[in-house]
Amino acid sequence: MQGEVLYDALIASRAPVSALYFAAAAAFLAAGWGLWLHRRNESIHAGVKALAGIALFLAALSALYRYELWLLASRAQILEVEGPVQGYWTRRVDRETGQRRLYWDWEGFSVGGVEFAYPRNAEQNYFHNAAPGAIPITGGMRLRIRYIQEQDGRDVRNRIVRLEGPGGALQPLEGSSRK
Repeated sequence: MQGEVLYDALIASRAPVSALYFAAAAAFLAAGWGLWLHRRNESIHAGVKALAGIALFLAALSALYRYELWLLASRAQILEVEGPVQGYWTRRVDRETGQRRLYWDWEGFSVGGVEFAYPRNAEQNYFHNAAPGAIPITGGMRLRIRYIQEQDGRDVRNRIVRLEGPGGALQPLEGSSRK
């Protein structure tokens, strides 16, 4: 199969960087607010402390995302499947959260008998096909997918860590096993 890398979790995930940007913004605002209060000879109050706490939380979250990517890269058991996309579907799932209703936009398909499903509107270190770089997946499209299996409650989820499709030459993944 000829193909090009459409997604690679180790280089494409924006989750760590996004969290770090928000952490930096919150830290900048907390520092500016604290400096402004200090110049007015006022004490640092709970709002500044809460904003600083949010900055620390987001920085820790960014570090955890990076750690998860490291764990993905060091996984010994990466499975691989190749073939045409079959049974492509999308679904909007209601997730009521008190005051207002929110939705998960799910997408799924199978390749070579292996089923894949993921929420599109959730930033994560796995393939989630969200905009602006969404890949138009269609029935019959030939893909090579490298994935890991993770336990999610009672279900086993196939998490896509690398997706290759129409384009240039594909190289075999060392240490991968076919399923």
